Amino acid sequence: VFVVWYGGWYGTREVITAPGVQGMEEFTAAEGGEYTRGHKPGATIGDGTFNFWINIYKLPTHDNLPLYWILNPLLTALLVMHIIWYVLLWRLLFRLINKTPPSAAARDEYEGDSDDEKDD
Repeated sequence: VFVVWYGGWYGTREVITAPGVQGMEEFTAAEGGEYTRGHKPGATIGDGTFNFWINIYKLPTHDNLPLYWILNPLLTALLVMHIIWYVLLWRLLFRLINKTPPSAAARDEYEGDSDDEKDD
């Protein structure tokens, strides 16, 4: 989760929109200063002073961030799917450790209750 947040959402915006980065000259001139994008004067990349929400508000999209709004939600969805599979794997392993037959444990985990089965 930490890598997705800081590597995908937070870090890319901090690095690509930093003062002095090539491609940000027009935005800097239009706003009247380099520190209008969430960067504080004298700050360095990774020092914790970058304001992510101000950066999103001032610069929702830019040529320096071409696929930001497409790839980061997909990366977040992939993270959620990994968490779901991780939980399923641990539930299956827990059932196997508790001496449930493997076929029954897998059937309960992946197929759920079947409509064809009759309750006794």
